[in-house]
Amino acid sequence: MSTIAGIIFNDQQPDAEQKVQTMLAAMADRAGLPPRTQNLGPACFGCSLFATVPANTTCTPPIVCQQNHLMLTGDVRLDNRTELAHRLNQDPSQYSDPELLLHAWKQWGIKTPEYLIGDYAFTLWDNSEQELFCVRDRFGVKPLFYTHTSKYFAFASEIKALKTLAHYDVDEYVLAAYILRLVPDARQTFFKGIQRLLPATILRVHGQAATTHTYWRPQDVAPITFPNTEEYAQAFREIFSKAVQCRIQSTGPVGSTLSGGLDSSSIVCTAAPMLQQQGRELFTYSAVFSGLQGQDAKKVDEAVYRQAVLDHVDVRPRIVDVGTADIYQRLDQELDWLDAPFFNPNLYIHRGLYAQAREDGLQIFLDGIDGDTVVSHGYELLPQLFLSGRWRKLHWELQQMKQVSNSRQPLWRLAASYAVKPVLQWLLDSPLVRTALTLPKAGTMLAKQVATQNSLLQLLRESATRTRLPVVRARSHHQAALALPHLMFALETSNQVASRYGLEECYPFLDSRLVEFCLAIPSEQKFHNGWSRAILRRAMATTLPANVRRRLTKANLSPVFMQQTQTTAKELLAAHLAEKEPALLRYMAASYTRKLLDPARFAENNLHLYSAVCLLKWLEKNIR
Repeated sequence: MSTIAGIIFNDQQPDAEQKVQTMLAAMADRAGLPPRTQNLGPACFGCSLFATVPANTTCTPPIVCQQNHLMLTGDVRLDNRTELAHRLNQDPSQYSDPELLLHAWKQWGIKTPEYLIGDYAFTLWDNSEQELFCVRDRFGVKPLFYTHTSKYFAFASEIKALKTLAHYDVDEYVLAAYILRLVPDARQTFFKGIQRLLPATILRVHGQAATTHTYWRPQDVAPITFPNTEEYAQAFREIFSKAVQCRIQSTGPVGSTLSGGLDSSSIVCTAAPMLQQQGRELFTYSAVFSGLQGQDAKKVDEAVYRQAVLDHVDVRPRIVDVGTADIYQRLDQELDWLDAPFFNPNLYIHRGLYAQAREDGLQIFLDGIDGDTVVSHGYELLPQLFLSGRWRKLHWELQQMKQVSNSRQPLWRLAASYAVKPVLQWLLDSPLVRTALTLPKAGTMLAKQVATQNSLLQLLRESATRTRLPVVRARSHHQAALALPHLMFALETSNQVASRYGLEECYPFLDSRLVEFCLAIPSEQKFHNGWSRAILRRAMATTLPANVRRRLTKANLSPVFMQQTQTTAKELLAAHLAEKEPALLRYMAASYTRKLLDPARFAENNLHLYSAVCLLKWLEKNIR
């Protein structure tokens, strides 16, 4: 979780180092050592190191190799450092991750990311060729933003650093997508001229020329088959153990979220014995919500599952009450950190856990994101069986599903919900149909000038195309789901918030070895005998408490958010609209904002109301 920045001028500039120092200073509230800068030719790189792996304390980026005329800086954590070092004929104990990375680049050049497992965002300057390479990990755990002008190319871990170089206008196209809850081109940010490097991408810059290359895609993972079901479970268990093991190597204490769900419980029950063998403890962090009563209290209550895990393994549990957190009061600070409007109503929960983890002196914070998508619930198998005419198999799976879940629904209704409805939704979800259905409402949400100047029709069509998931083949559906940008956006939010608490979040389920395994196995291993997430449940048979492993439900964490949105958010929006010239009405239709305050429409408005308040607070900071 280091902080990086740099600039390459087309001509030598005496103030390059000062500009990089200013960029790093803009991100000074991220955890790390005092920043260092290095120059090589027209390039100046900087880094504020935050080392969580012992080997990384020996060398602080930027690193210059004078012999090869190379300079590298990066936010790098390699999870296969031992294997990588041996492949390079190096002693892993003698090199930090950035040093190993530089050795790898000298060996393999632009193919280097194909050999890396871990989370990283790094840049490398080749002074001999006058070329810059920017690289981001497969899922976007580590953020990297950049700007490219006729005078220079600059990059940084956060947008605010690039904003120290020049003024950037707000990108109304991205802003319109945010209001409509659509997905724009993920490369774009809320500022024209500032872009993000996409996951699994190499950006190559030579003067004014820039090209990108995607070095990994979920769609390129080849299928695998094993002789029997148990071998799939054993392979998953071994890969998952490696994914956890490499992420608990830390110079300080290690902690993990623990909700009592499958993902966090699998991590805790795997990591705790590993740390215990090293004479170390695992801290666990669980959120509770005081003040809720009745059905709201039942929705969030996971105590029985959480306690089952705590009885199963030896950990140091922390119960964190987030029920009284003021969600909307914190928005101003979060917007300063994130540099953009965002959508994460449960961020207050993570902040409560982060604050306690910081108090406990943690550096590594394990999290179960995004186990649902990586492992897959497997329901996409059911429409595939329906469309391929495998109705006997479909009938069997639905029967087993009914038995597993104790459902009272007749089989025909389960078939309609899980096999037929997804197909009908897919047909209606074609870009043409979805655009036609949503265009009238979307037109009433945006200010007329914004809708006109930013081609509302194009925005709707492009977003519909990006987010449409196939249903004919379950494997293709899983691949497409992992390629959506939503995960990247969530990871960027977590990185920028966790860094303010001195934490590096690590995600065992996003280990590329585990992801590729889950993509490669047959769909029948993901949904099997009526069980969703079947491969995980089988693999954790001797690891998880029985009631957690067989759990089918999830907690509903919305009650606190809903209550505060109904009160505080409405008050904030009403006060803003009462101002002489509300900034929000430059972009959002006045009639739509009034509807957001209608108490009769609260159930359908609460998420849009949250977005509106987040946007208005951001506009107050960025629109003059």
